[in-house]
Amino acid sequence: MRDSRSGVFGVLALIFSVALRAAAIAAIADPVAVMAALLMASALSRGLLAGMMRALPLASKDGLAAAAGRPGPGVVLSAAGLGGTVAVALFGPAAGIGALAIGVVGVAVVAGLARWQIGGYNGDTLGAAQQVAEIGVLIVISAQSAQ
Repeated sequence: MRDSRSGVFGVLALIFSVALRAAAIAAIADPVAVMAALLMASALSRGLLAGMMRALPLASKDGLAAAAGRPGPGVVLSAAGLGGTVAVALFGPAAGIGALAIGVVGVAVVAGLARWQIGGYNGDTLGAAQQVAEIGVLIVISAQSAQ
């Protein structure tokens, strides 16, 4: 993962990431709701990363992820709770809880893959988990706003 060149799969992931975000954002008609969705998806997806950092061991002892340290249980609950609170405050209980749930599932899937493939997490896997969670949250919000 230390190779900074983008391969075919990296480029495809980038294309799908941008396309899914664009589709989710385009489905939200209200410009204020778009801004709120982007704010909430960013906050929630980043807040959930503390749980991944707590649950998995480091994949290597060097790098930015190692320098960040391991969050305690209080930090994990606070980070996820703050993200969930922002989600519920901006979009109501149904959409907020749905967004939180899909964000947790997205991070858990990437965490499982990271444990299986490299034995833990590093900065790249944290970034991947954040991206997956953010896209999932945007899709949930766009689906809710379409109703």
